[in-house]
Amino acid sequence: MDDAQENLTYRCIFDEDFKYILLPVSYGIVFAFGFILNVLALYIFIFRIRPWKVVNIFMFNLALSDLLYVLSLPFLAYYYSKANDWPFSEAFCKIVRFLFYTSLYCSILFLLCISIYRFLAVCYPLRFLQWGKNPMSDNSTVCHDTSKIELFDQFVIYSTVNLSILFFCVPFTILIISYCYMIYVLIQPMESSTQTAESKKKSIKMIITVMLVFIISFLPFHVTRTFVLLLS
Repeated sequence: MDDAQENLTYRCIFDEDFKYILLPVSYGIVFAFGFILNVLALYIFIFRIRPWKVVNIFMFNLALSDLLYVLSLPFLAYYYSKANDWPFSEAFCKIVRFLFYTSLYCSILFLLCISIYRFLAVCYPLRFLQWGKNPMSDNSTVCHDTSKIELFDQFVIYSTVNLSILFFCVPFTILIISYCYMIYVLIQPMESSTQTAESKKKSIKMIITVMLVFIISFLPFHVTRTFVLLLS
């Protein structure tokens, strides 16, 4: 075996052709439902809900960040449907990618704020009465999802530490712990509690629903993204 063969570096190569069908279809469906539902939510918050409570402020900003997120999806759907051929300018590419990731992680952080707010209301109701008041490569142009090839190694570190750990794992852990503790508090018998059994059941169902929505919406994306980056 010669030196050239000895120095060969074997890498796992992914066939990514599936994304040229999967991502446009997925992004198109998410855009169709997300745009309508978030515009409706913003309309209700602006014109139907008065006065706003603290949780309404968080939910309004959550709907706004979700709307900004879905507005980036038609451009990305078109880009992937053309097999990574970006027809727009490089500046607009950066704007769309910035909008995609900023809105995504803003949604996670606003969900975290809502979770902490509900955690305080359930687990520390007396103190919450004081805290909870409202104070008011060819001829095609590539739109990189990560970074340029020469900067990819640094990007993997940045993505793992900042995006995956700081903006997902930490909020995800806090949300799961706080919601599990809320469920624990709600199932405890309390003689002086003003909540009825039916009210507690509804609260527990809502908590479980939010947890499942968070897990289904964000966990697969971050697991697969981290896995692909580390193996690339």
